[in-house]
Amino acid sequence: MHKDCKKVRDLLPLYSVQGLDDRTARGLAAHLESCPGCHREWVLLQKTVALMDDLGERQPPGELWPGIAQHLDAARPRRVPVWERAFGFHFLRPIPALAWGLAVLIMMVAIVVVPPQFRPGRGNAPAAGTFVAQHTDLAEHDPLADRMVLGLVAAVAGAHGGR
Repeated sequence: MHKDCKKVRDLLPLYSVQGLDDRTARGLAAHLESCPGCHREWVLLQKTVALMDDLGERQPPGELWPGIAQHLDAARPRRVPVWERAFGFHFLRPIPALAWGLAVLIMMVAIVVVPPQFRPGRGNAPAAGTFVAQHTDLAEHDPLADRMVLGLVAAVAGAHGGR
């Protein structure tokens, strides 16, 4: 398609309703006389307009626009709260977020307030190495005590991180 033909075909709807200035309308009419492809498009457009005129004007049903509005409202995406936009977490709603914050605060206070002797691996609890050495000295002559206590020592050492 020639560059002029594309421009002419874009202007045909305006030309059909006398929506062009005189100079442009004369140039378009001259092009339609000399170009069979654009003339064919012009004839098809005139036939389409005639068919539409034959149909006449019809009133849409009364429930058409409210129904369209209802479908548009249903399809409209919900408004995303600020905390979801900021963090991208859908589970951070205000109430759960406050509960998580409170739980973290309680844990931080517990870490600061709980005395060291009640914390695992701290205070009066002996290190695993010291405990094993004491056990070896005490259980030197009792093989049964050795197996039972070594299992206990392994469990204690695992609980205290091997200290």
